[in-house]
Amino acid sequence: MILFRTCTAKKPSPALKFVSNSAAIPGIIKLLASKEMVEEVFGRRLPIPSEFQSRFGPPGFMKNILYASEKKRTTLYEFGYHLLLNPINHGKAINASTFELKLVTINPLIDVSQESNLSLIMHKTDYSAAHGFILKQNLQQLDTLKYPNVRDSIPGGLNYAVYKSESVETSSNLDAEDLILIPRADETIEVQRTQSLTETIKPVMR
Repeated sequence: MILFRTCTAKKPSPALKFVSNSAAIPGIIKLLASKEMVEEVFGRRLPIPSEFQSRFGPPGFMKNILYASEKKRTTLYEFGYHLLLNPINHGKAINASTFELKLVTINPLIDVSQESNLSLIMHKTDYSAAHGFILKQNLQQLDTLKYPNVRDSIPGGLNYAVYKSESVETSSNLDAEDLILIPRADETIEVQRTQSLTETIKPVMR
């Protein structure tokens, strides 16, 4: 299964100065960036500090989580939501990349949409039910969750929370998309894909 993840772009690896074939550098940059992104997510310090808690990553949790989406549109709205949460980002041009990942789950995938209290688990601002749900899972067997998107006003587009680094493979990512995102105080985001292709999105905040 192919997933997409949009995140802040990192600087190119210093190792690129040793690459003699300049034509290969763009592809190598994207491949290295993709691998480094996955390593960075799963290499974060544990337990999860309260300031870095997320929907399926409660404070004190002993597993890191890589969030991704089945559609590029969905991951863009998810990432945009988190940019808008911090007012320091408003008006700033933020370099981002959308990476393609291959999901190769080891243990059974958990479908959150089958839960009786789904509306509480997917509350737009209160993560207490989601934290309660994840804390009931078998930590050793926990691999990947599938859950509905709530940040795009257009229904559809599933999200995934991956808890095992072995369950994610990076492709060549030659088609990884580079973006410039400009969050606004009115809770919209200007998305620049090229100099001539710009759109405005409005993630659901509450």
